[in-house]
Amino acid sequence: MTYRLAVAAPGNNNDEAVRQFTDWAEAQIGFLANIVRLYRGEESDFTLGGNEANAKLAEIFGEKPRYADVAGLCKAGTLKEIEELLEDYSFLRVHHSSLINLNEVTRYVKGEGGYLVMSDGASINVSRSRKESLLKKLQPFRS
Repeated sequence: MTYRLAVAAPGNNNDEAVRQFTDWAEAQIGFLANIVRLYRGEESDFTLGGNEANAKLAEIFGEKPRYADVAGLCKAGTLKEIEELLEDYSFLRVHHSSLINLNEVTRYVKGEGGYLVMSDGASINVSRSRKESLLKKLQPFRS
């Protein structure tokens, strides 16, 4: 499975915030996956990252970790809030549940709203109401 992460590291600006999972060690992916689990109220799972991910989680969130916003690391927010943070970059909301990186689009398939094929092979539906905006934004990426 391919993970696409939008993560801002302390001291970095948003230009450096988006990295693909291949840039990350297993412990880093395990650590970030467990932050999501904390947010959801789920049990931690250190299958990926093992002791290193566990130690980092304990360092940041304590020995009995509970989710909390940590400046420069994680902040819970709505998709709308994330969309606003990324509006000056190559991201676009194409559906009520989908915010995509335009740089990762490999193909647009026509239809009522149509759908996008992403670089990892995923298909993302496009809502009818967002189709026109998407097609305008895709113009610079076609050349």
